[in-house]
Amino acid sequence: MDQLRKLIKKFTLSLLVGVVVLLLFNSILYSFYINTVVNNLFKPSIQTTLKETSAALKNENGIFQLSSYMQQTLSKGNIWAMLLDNRTGNILWKNNLPLEMPQSFTITDVAKFSRGYLKDYPVFVWEHPGGLLVLGYPKGSCAKQLSNATPIQVYRSAPIGLALMLVCDALLLFLLYYFAQSRTLKAIKPLVDGIDALAEGQTVSIAEKEPFIQLTEKVNQVSERLRKKETARANWISGVSHDIRTPLSVILGYAIKLKENTSLPEQARKQAAHIQFHGERISNLVNDLNLTSKLEYNMQPLHMRKIYVIRLLRQMTVDFLNRNLDDKYDIDCNVEGVPPDLSVVGDLSLLQRALENIISNSILHNSNGCHIWLSAKSLPNQVELIISDNGIGITDEQLKKLQTQPHYMMCDSSTHEQRHGLGLLIVKQIVQSHHGEISIGRSADDGFEIKIILPVKAM
Repeated sequence: MDQLRKLIKKFTLSLLVGVVVLLLFNSILYSFYINTVVNNLFKPSIQTTLKETSAALKNENGIFQLSSYMQQTLSKGNIWAMLLDNRTGNILWKNNLPLEMPQSFTITDVAKFSRGYLKDYPVFVWEHPGGLLVLGYPKGSCAKQLSNATPIQVYRSAPIGLALMLVCDALLLFLLYYFAQSRTLKAIKPLVDGIDALAEGQTVSIAEKEPFIQLTEKVNQVSERLRKKETARANWISGVSHDIRTPLSVILGYAIKLKENTSLPEQARKQAAHIQFHGERISNLVNDLNLTSKLEYNMQPLHMRKIYVIRLLRQMTVDFLNRNLDDKYDIDCNVEGVPPDLSVVGDLSLLQRALENIISNSILHNSNGCHIWLSAKSLPNQVELIISDNGIGITDEQLKKLQTQPHYMMCDSSTHEQRHGLGLLIVKQIVQSHHGEISIGRSADDGFEIKIILPVKAM
């Protein structure tokens, strides 16, 4: 879920950055449009035309004359012009003046049209030595603001207003980002949780809602297929185990009788003992398969009780010492410093089975012998059980497989004999059924070490 949150955050931030970049691009594009396209509509510009017309209009012997070049320029732009007397308001000179225009203007008339329009013609004025020069552009060619007065306080407060606008924009973008992320996470969270559950081997049933109906439907279909496969596997294991037990009991029974029959040759009795040994291995494997299947599907009943840690470790040590182990194997129970009343609530038989599998694993993989230690440590509301040895240890590759895979096939290089590897899988399942944690690594003596952390109280 955290990775999904980061992904959504990344794409949302990218979208917001894109919006900001788009706004900047639009601002630049608008400025380019104003400075190139709009200004090109009046070539030359209005101000330039006013200035050049004023310069080209000369008073020759009391008569105003406009140069032929400027006459052509005004005619090309359909621009009319007139020169008003500053004192009387009469027209002193005109060029292409519309017929509806009066021949004299009052100060009030000049004040009105100088800011706006004259007979719907947008007009512009310029100071001339002989009076007031007025240029009139075609109707509808441009728009003028009748009032462009702005209080000076507006310009003084412009930086503050701009800063407030930017803050409001940033706040708006943040709110958009927050709501977009929240809605997306809310819509996709059930789907992500379902996928996580599938990865852990659990079945799911997700409500199919927009906008991920098809994807949710696919996840539900995968979950149902996995459920059917797991159910079929569990039934197959149960059926095969049941079918194997009866003939296996017969084989073991005859093998034991043949082994104990003193009238048979020694070679025949050894062969019978060999049959018994492998028959018991098959029986143990069947039991392991049944147990791991029950633990995986929560079908194994747990008989919870109070278990004293020191008593548990000492009992396991004594049990293995009584098995007449080879002298090259030594088992010690180190409970020094462990409180006598330290206990956990759990299933005694399952916890004994877990410790037995770990100790047997150390013996099995150290044919040259090793020293095995059983110890415990009291933690806040938890108990840590530590089983370690000083044997051959474990390679990085094997350690990685043990940490990432439920179990794997191991092959002894000397005997080419495959071992199913269910022992540690059962240990993990037993610990998980007690809501505990397990870690696998190397001991201080470069051997093998397993730490089991169990809660003091049942959950």
